[in-house]
Amino acid sequence: MAKQLKLKIVTPERLILEELVDQVTLPTTEGEITILPDHIPIVIGLASGDVVAFVGGEHVPMAVSGGFIEVKKDEEGNTLVAALADFAEHVHE
Repeated sequence: MAKQLKLKIVTPERLILEELVDQVTLPTTEGEITILPDHIPIVIGLASGDVVAFVGGEHVPMAVSGGFIEVKKDEEGNTLVAALADFAEHVHE
């Protein structure tokens, strides 16, 4: 089985998404980045735009605005991506 990363998107009001994904593309204050499993640890500002997570070849789009992104490893060495957004919602909402 291919490696995956754990993506968590949270706003001050609620948890928007928490699931295992193959990769995720996020808008940052420095430009758009794509995070794959085994990405280096990083903390960067989250810009307004679209977050696109890929799970099993399908994309899961979300809209976000402001906040921070943290990429780190857990105790087992798995990649964790936490997006702490001022605002976020699934595009279908």
